[in-house]
Amino acid sequence: MVLVVETQGTFVYRALSCLGLRCRPDVSDESMMSGKHGNVGDLVALECVQPSRIGSNNGPFLRLANGDGWLFEKKCGNVVMRREAVEQGLWAYRAGTYTRSCINSS
Repeated sequence: MVLVVETQGTFVYRALSCLGLRCRPDVSDESMMSGKHGNVGDLVALECVQPSRIGSNNGPFLRLANGDGWLFEKKCGNVVMRREAVEQGLWAYRAGTYTRSCINSS
């Protein structure tokens, strides 16, 4: 049995491609949650990074901070999420409207 050590904390990742949210740390189509996805450029807050199995070209797996599901940094060796540097402090934000959509060609 292999022990998996998760890293807990607050992390921010940017989506580099369209992503399907998963119900568990897995890249299979069976784990995909219908109707939930991330778009290119989205920033995502995470609370846990779970490493991949040794020899796997998928993962590490990323649990959303709100508990809604999992994403992953790599799928089939392709990087789909990039960790962003975060500066702690108080920041002012301005809300606006912006839409972007992913078109699935499959």
